[in-house]
Amino acid sequence: RHAEAAAAYQATAARSGLLPQVYASETFNHTNSPLWAFGTKLNQGAIQSSDFNPATLNDPDAINNFATALSVSWNLFDGGQTRIGWDQARQGEKIATLNLKRSREQIIAQAAKAYVGLLLAVENHLVVAQALETAQAHFKLVQDRFHSGLAVKSDVLRAQVRIADLQQQRLAAESGIQIAQAMLHAAMGQPDLGQITPTTPLENCTPTEGGLDQWIARALERRTDLQQVALQEDIAAKEVARARAGHYPTVALQGNYEIDSEAFDDSHDNYTLGAVLRVNLYSGQRISSQTAAARAMLSKVQALRKGMELGVRVQTQSAFYHAQSSWQSIAVASDAVNQAEEGLRIAGQPLPRRTVDHRGPARCPNRLAAGAHPALQGPARLQSGPHRTGPGDRHHRQGF
Repeated sequence: RHAEAAAAYQATAARSGLLPQVYASETFNHTNSPLWAFGTKLNQGAIQSSDFNPATLNDPDAINNFATALSVSWNLFDGGQTRIGWDQARQGEKIATLNLKRSREQIIAQAAKAYVGLLLAVENHLVVAQALETAQAHFKLVQDRFHSGLAVKSDVLRAQVRIADLQQQRLAAESGIQIAQAMLHAAMGQPDLGQITPTTPLENCTPTEGGLDQWIARALERRTDLQQVALQEDIAAKEVARARAGHYPTVALQGNYEIDSEAFDDSHDNYTLGAVLRVNLYSGQRISSQTAAARAMLSKVQALRKGMELGVRVQTQSAFYHAQSSWQSIAVASDAVNQAEEGLRIAGQPLPRRTVDHRGPARCPNRLAAGAHPALQGPARLQSGPHRTGPGDRHHRQGF
């Protein structure tokens, strides 16, 4: 904001070169120079016939003079140097405005990023706390099972290790909240704001619309830093023209009104009007060197603009691909949550009850219990089928 105000004052100062310049002065002289003494008396309107005496002319007495002057100068033409400088100053004012806008955008982005970081830190702490509570309950269950002989010592140790790991994660989550609050304080410019409790939750955003080329074109059009570089390039081009204008002649008007008096008891006034034409015939290569330097600076700014455009393209591509991958991650996570909720719902339903009749397989409604499966059909036949003996049965039983 201060830079914007300074640029506005600089534009006003550059514009003043197009206007007349008025000066007021008061001068005191005490001299016995023959030329200046005689001329001072002429300016004071106090010349007498005795002043033409050769002895007086050659050796005059010292004389005092108070000169009150009002002078005016006005550059009518200077090859366009003043007007070009004014244009450059106005573009500098635009650059300062864009710089202020860019600073606001960066502050907003930093504050939003810090606030989201604080929200995520708080949510992470809640998740870790819930996981720690669950792990502690699981540890009690495993410990009870171990005392009952239904679990081994390694199960208890794994549960203890899990609790220790979650306790470390909880400490890290607590420090993460403090760090996130400090970053939010810094982004807001209030380091002593105190404890901040975020109340605005994360809102659901809409997926990125449009293709990559559209986002790149939008970034190249709307980025304020690129607009600043474009204005700097224009300023550098105007500086080349301004340096070359040093070869052109300059025309100025000058005027002076003067009141002369020896002791303010009597005075005499006079005025002078004139015009000045100046042409630089030789500058020791000063103007040519300034022009070459301005062209080199223009090339530098052009290279800077091209580099920044490439950087903006890369930043836009990176943000676009990150946004796409983030939405895909959100979709995968949403599917996983839905599957977990469905699994939890299924696990929470009671199993269907089945009736088994122990009076025989013929009355069992279950086909598997009824001996329909070939693997179970043989034993069922051995138990319920008629027993037939043949001549080789005795030897067969002896072989067993």
